[in-house]
Amino acid sequence: MDEEESSPAKISRVSELDSKNVSKPKDKSQSLFWNGELRQTSNLHVDPRKDAKPIFSLPSILGDTSDLDFAILSSYSTPEPSWVYSFFPPSVPVILVGQPSEDGTSSIKYLFPNWVRVAPFLRYGRGAMHIKLLLLFYKSGRLRLSIPTANFAEWDWKDIENSVWLQDIPKFPSPIPHDRKAEDFPALLVRTLDALHHPSIPISSIQDIRSNWNFSNVTAHLIPSLAGRHETWPSVLRVGHIRLMRVVRLMGARADPKEFPGKKKNITSVGERQLDLECQGSSIGSYTPAWIDEFYTSAKGASPEGWLNEGKTRRVKRLDLLFAREGWGPWRNIKILFPSLKTVTASVLGTERAGMMFCTRRQWDMPKFPRALFHDANSKRGEVLMHSKMILTTFPHSITPSEPSSPGSLTSTPNHPQEPPSDPERNPSILGWLYVGSHNFTPSAWGTLSGTAFTPSLDITNYELGVIIPLTKPTQVDEMTCWERPPRKYGKGDEPWVS
Repeated sequence: MDEEESSPAKISRVSELDSKNVSKPKDKSQSLFWNGELRQTSNLHVDPRKDAKPIFSLPSILGDTSDLDFAILSSYSTPEPSWVYSFFPPSVPVILVGQPSEDGTSSIKYLFPNWVRVAPFLRYGRGAMHIKLLLLFYKSGRLRLSIPTANFAEWDWKDIENSVWLQDIPKFPSPIPHDRKAEDFPALLVRTLDALHHPSIPISSIQDIRSNWNFSNVTAHLIPSLAGRHETWPSVLRVGHIRLMRVVRLMGARADPKEFPGKKKNITSVGERQLDLECQGSSIGSYTPAWIDEFYTSAKGASPEGWLNEGKTRRVKRLDLLFAREGWGPWRNIKILFPSLKTVTASVLGTERAGMMFCTRRQWDMPKFPRALFHDANSKRGEVLMHSKMILTTFPHSITPSEPSSPGSLTSTPNHPQEPPSDPERNPSILGWLYVGSHNFTPSAWGTLSGTAFTPSLDITNYELGVIIPLTKPTQVDEMTCWERPPRKYGKGDEPWVS
């Protein structure tokens, strides 16, 4: 899709939106986000009456560009590199990661003075380098990490609604030792960057991220997907929906039944919690009962070892029989949010900017397609289309009224002090979690697991990156999501927007 020309009036309006909606600190320190922040992006077309919360624009993310020392950017689509280049001082070195050519070959290209564009390898040229990222190194020593759902395309920052997670990271007074066995946030970030950048550009800043910057205040969990086949548990646990399963356990949000030594698996419901998923995005996958069940199992924090040992043929047959008997009933706790044709037609720009929403007629008409799980995606901010990608997971029986938390805040704590949980993987103070990032709810983004419990294999088509934020206050559920809740289930005559 070609980028629209922006009239002077529209450009002025964007600047006006930024000055009104982006909170202006009294001093420089107040514009930093040491505890993390989740906001929606600036937009020309939202309803002002529904747009009271602070937002992020690209200039507000970059901050004081005179202090910028170096930047690593990533975007699936950068149709006009000169547009994003205009936000940076010409002297700042920038590496821009983007989609490779059709053959999937890793490449390097010089765009502008001090700007290099690189593309990672894609097996058989299939898939997408879909990661959106700003990694900003400042002369003052601070590191700013921002994961938007927006590409570096002008319309993503003015016409279509997107989300941004951002956190400032302080520098250690002196470097800490390297730890090759680390599996924490910065270690996974370094591995992701290593997979993206071109080998002919050695960047010491990447390898030094974990040693030089203090990530101890980051409460979000990083979820990378790296294109390719990942084998053995150490590799599989770092990426895709199996990384999601690991994170669910780490933050105490496990929802599957406990297992007791000496007893058959899942013989008791002790520890089990009902899990509701709302999966919102801008692209729809080719779903099967087996994959939906696979993802849902990981979202519960349940090990896939049991169903891997069952064998693919036997498992697919079992789930197909269940589907033939009950349809999508067993998966009724999953809601797939995608804009209906009515919502797109009624949006401010109509079908003009709906080209970023992907669902095909072939997918929708597939015999086992989960049409019964579809719900409309309507922005809280008015009749604008959302390019955000979020997954909200809640334990409905845990949600009770409480005092409101600060909008956008990611550091909330339970209202009342509690004893440490007897099972740290099932913490009752965790009421759910929110994913935000580049992953759409698709097998290409999250991966498909096969193999055996001894030799698992996870195939991922795309490069993706996002974070999971644990929810500890009921009010966060509605505060942090970008769509109207509860979402409206598709009714008779409803169809998705098809591209």
